[in-house]
Amino acid sequence: MDSQNIVFCLFGLMTIGLGLVATLHQGFAEWYVLRSGKGRLWGRILGEERAVKAMRRVFGPLAVIVGVGLLVVALGLIPTAP
Repeated sequence: MDSQNIVFCLFGLMTIGLGLVATLHQGFAEWYVLRSGKGRLWGRILGEERAVKAMRRVFGPLAVIVGVGLLVVALGLIPTAP
């Protein structure tokens, strides 16, 4: 495995983990909206309660999908151009 593929695997696993935590753990979504710069921005745009719902229903699952995509590419299940 190339070092680039290892980095993609690690980043994919990290993204999947964060997405699952954001989706399944209510306290993490609230903490992220209150403490993170991006979370505060979404809190101002949508309101805190709606931002937490968006984090759990949209951004968490989206992070899982992106992480799985990174793993698929890194493991060579989908061929990429050299």
